Amino acid sequence: MPGPLQRALGIVLALLGGCAALDDGMWDEPRRPPLDITRDAVAPTPDQVAGSWTCHELDPYPDQAPVLTDLSLDPGGSFEWQQRIVLEEPPAPFERVLVLEGDWRLDDAQLVRSAVAGTSRPADGSTPDGSAPSMEGVLAALAQAAEAVPTELLRVRADELVMRDAEAGAATLACRRSGP
Repeated sequence: MPGPLQRALGIVLALLGGCAALDDGMWDEPRRPPLDITRDAVAPTPDQVAGSWTCHELDPYPDQAPVLTDLSLDPGGSFEWQQRIVLEEPPAPFERVLVLEGDWRLDDAQLVRSAVAGTSRPADGSTPDGSAPSMEGVLAALAQAAEAVPTELLRVRADELVMRDAEAGAATLACRRSGP
């Protein structure tokens, strides 16, 4: 039976892209419900996507707590992505905020990231700050995936952004502008 660390790693990787799962015979990779989104983003400009966005998944896993994402795309080309996750592990569920930072640019209707680094912290702000040693491998994998897999911009409007990483099983995020 997997320990809390192995289950947490599997859940985090599945939540953040569905690209990996632990196959120990005790855990099946979750499947997202079907979702049909028409792509109507045509050559968006950096000015259209720059700003602060609050996002949620349109197609969460069936038994998953809501995953909320705050995304800041600076007009100068840097980004910060914060995702709050709930891990249902004994003795009690706990929350962490995963943070990725780096650079971004647009390539047609794709958001391309580079120079990505990750950290994490307890969601309640308690110490210790910084990444728990058990999360370092997860964060390195997330940073590497963020650089390797572009994000398709499916819809870009003044106050709405719909996007999905360009890989099978990735979540579709619906975002609302939360600030300038």
